[in-house]
Amino acid sequence: EVVAILQERGHVVGMCGDGVNDAPALSLANVGFAVPGATQAARNAADIVLTEGNDGKNEGLRVIYDAIVISREIFQRIQAYVLYRFASTVLIILFLAILTFVFSENFPTLYVILFAIINDV
Repeated sequence: EVVAILQERGHVVGMCGDGVNDAPALSLANVGFAVPGATQAARNAADIVLTEGNDGKNEGLRVIYDAIVISREIFQRIQAYVLYRFASTVLIILFLAILTFVFSENFPTLYVILFAIINDV
């Protein structure tokens, strides 16, 4: 019930569970996590199944935290790259526009294409 109420209020809901009683909530949640040692019903209902660590230790929910941190770092890098490419493209357009107006000539299409390709390298 709690998952449905939170979703009705517009929240994105994540649920962790390990038993048969958690299976309905795991399947209803936006993201369901089955923890190590969960029953087969919970594993089938979950979107993500957490397993034991490489050394046989149970890492618990730390894996979720690490995944969120890494995904945020990746997202920030992608944002920075997109901003860089946008600024670079604007710079190219301004450069070509200024050269066109200063010399009052059109550049051959091949030059513009080669300039764009070299800028991507």
